Amino acid sequence: MIQAPDFPIPEDGEGGVTPEDAQREKIRAFAQSLLKTRLEAIQARGNSGVERRWMEDLDAYHGRDAFNRPAGIIDTAQGLPSATNANSTPTTKPQQTARSTVLVQLTRQKTNTAAARVMEMLYPSDDKNWSIGPTPVPTLTKALQNGQNVRFRDQQTGGPLQHPDEQRELTVADVAADEMREAVEKATRMEKEIHDALEECQYVAVGRQVIMDAAQLGTGILKGPVVVNKTSRKWERKADATGVVQVMTVKSDTRPATYRVDPWDFYPDPSCGEDIQDGSYVWEREWSGGRRLRELGRTEGYDRDAIMECLREGPMRITNAGQSYYELSRHGDAYNQQSVHEDRRYELWTYTGEVDREGLELLGVQIPEEQRELSSFSAIIVYCNDRAIKALLNPLDTGDLPYDVFTWEKVALSPFGVGIPYLMRYAQRTINAAWRALLDNMGVSAGPQIVASRSIIPADGRYEITGRKLWFAEAGQDADKAFKVFAIPSMQAELQAIIKLAIDFADAETALPQLAQGEQGNAPETVGGMTLLMNAANTVLKRLARQFDDAVTKPHIRRYYDWMMQYHPDDSIKGDMQIAARGSTALVQRDIRNQSMDTVIAASTHPVFGQFLDHKKLFRSYLEAKSITPDSVLLDDATITANQQKAAEAPPPKSPQEKVAEIRAQAEVKKVEVDTQSEVTNERLRQENAQRDRDHDIALANLKMQSDALKYAEARQITLTELKAELAMFVMDKQSARESGAQQREHDMQREGIRAASKTPAGLPA
Repeated sequence: MIQAPDFPIPEDGEGGVTPEDAQREKIRAFAQSLLKTRLEAIQARGNSGVERRWMEDLDAYHGRDAFNRPAGIIDTAQGLPSATNANSTPTTKPQQTARSTVLVQLTRQKTNTAAARVMEMLYPSDDKNWSIGPTPVPTLTKALQNGQNVRFRDQQTGGPLQHPDEQRELTVADVAADEMREAVEKATRMEKEIHDALEECQYVAVGRQVIMDAAQLGTGILKGPVVVNKTSRKWERKADATGVVQVMTVKSDTRPATYRVDPWDFYPDPSCGEDIQDGSYVWEREWSGGRRLRELGRTEGYDRDAIMECLREGPMRITNAGQSYYELSRHGDAYNQQSVHEDRRYELWTYTGEVDREGLELLGVQIPEEQRELSSFSAIIVYCNDRAIKALLNPLDTGDLPYDVFTWEKVALSPFGVGIPYLMRYAQRTINAAWRALLDNMGVSAGPQIVASRSIIPADGRYEITGRKLWFAEAGQDADKAFKVFAIPSMQAELQAIIKLAIDFADAETALPQLAQGEQGNAPETVGGMTLLMNAANTVLKRLARQFDDAVTKPHIRRYYDWMMQYHPDDSIKGDMQIAARGSTALVQRDIRNQSMDTVIAASTHPVFGQFLDHKKLFRSYLEAKSITPDSVLLDDATITANQQKAAEAPPPKSPQEKVAEIRAQAEVKKVEVDTQSEVTNERLRQENAQRDRDHDIALANLKMQSDALKYAEARQITLTELKAELAMFVMDKQSARESGAQQREHDMQREGIRAASKTPAGLPA
């Protein structure tokens, strides 16, 4: 049982109690009353079985079970209870280790895929999953629709009032439009302020962690707005007597922030049912080192003296008394108490809920005069070592608990849900069992089973099956009967069918088919068919997104809106507004947008409809729909302008008639080129054919000449060599005769020339 700190109560000199001691006793009694609720919350959650379920889900996610988790090995060696069953009795018999202990981590894949899909729907990269707009006013809406003919009249003259900006009479619709415009502007400014606050505390990253918690454990918890002091440092140039110097200025700003709460550190009122807002309180545990605790002692709002007492005492493990086995063992090996004692962190417990007015006044909380008639208030109290180190009223006048709980699948009468590992735990166990059986079967069926009589003796004395081995049998012993081999059948096909069936069960139980994980399988390849299948596969995930919108986004942003309305100094952002969560429709809208964007892009080139579209904005939207950052691929305005100027300075485009004439001229030129090339080719072919014919005739003549030579040699009864010699001599004689004849003709011509010259008359050229 958790004990309250023992404050010594010294007596005064006369044996009485001093006022300070009485005050301390009252504070102790008040602390004890609240700490009883903490013990109730811890024990109620431990007895509910949710912590055991969380441990099993984490083991399934990380691929651990009783056969292969480190804690199981340690428990077996030490004879301690199994890590998966805190109530099991110790045993001294070692576990069987000859069988396969492998584990197929399908749970991790399913969990990560489901969480990623929900994150994609709830937190798109190019938009917010929420918006703020003015609350619809029926009278204004009706006036905008039907109030054009209703005019305002001057109460004194009875004449119509003139519009201040236009030359016409003022109507009710004008006033309604002005009020609606102002409401929209306020909502826009409010949305910007909330968006800036969420961006500073990394709301999207925190939200993704909450979704991952819900996918793993079934429960994700978001806390906010929590008021934090935002400190910023800035260097500024300032002039003094010595000159210009750099001076650092520190600016502190109070801003709301959002945090993720670990489900293991969250203890709601046991009577809250399925909604923590129906309970009276919530306990949250945080871990703090000594340095951070000392910094809290210097922070406004914390009790410095109480913190110094805690630092002198050292950390107290409140959870050691009354906390369950699973809570103690989830960060390390089971029963490894040494790691717990070496942890020097402090446990900070934050109570948020109803507190009596007297108790708050004991802790020094100032109650406003207009609220002193109330008997209880929504307050926040922080404990360390069972000492109250901070107490304040709930910053929100609404008194809402600043927690939003998202459950993957609800559990009746419990604020904690179940996640993907729980939904597919039996399919995962079936897969593991079948896979291990398959490996075990493979091990025994890979080799034969041998039955041998002891009368069969190996020559080397070793009973092992090896090649080229000699065995001795006794005289008269039949070796066929004394030595026999049996083959264990392989059950691979049957076990694989079981694994496939278990995977199909996992798909059905988690509502996350293979198609949603990026595997097409037997799905049709058409665009319309794939879109229909993807929409069907996302139906359950869209239900989760709507559930997240209702359980987290809307109430969370609503509390930010309440905080801004209550504390923001700018009145221009305040008004009657409503919160719209649109995370559940983001994926559907994106699919519809992607499908219609191609059609709009095609319409932009239409000669009639294209003139009504801004092509640059349209192309930016097209890139965003394709998840491409427009600024990373688009040219800047200066480059676009320069390109447009170059295009304007270029010669005007040719008319269609000119283009047709140019195409025809090019066709004619091409035809002439083709004809010319054809004639050249034909002439070359003719020349090649004529040369081939001449070569053929020459070859035939050579063959005929050789044939005649052979016949002539046979007729004269001489050899071919002798015939060739005679032919050579004949050729030489003929050549000598031609040369002699040529010389004789030349000599005769010279003689005739001399004779003719002697007969030429005087005075004439010879």
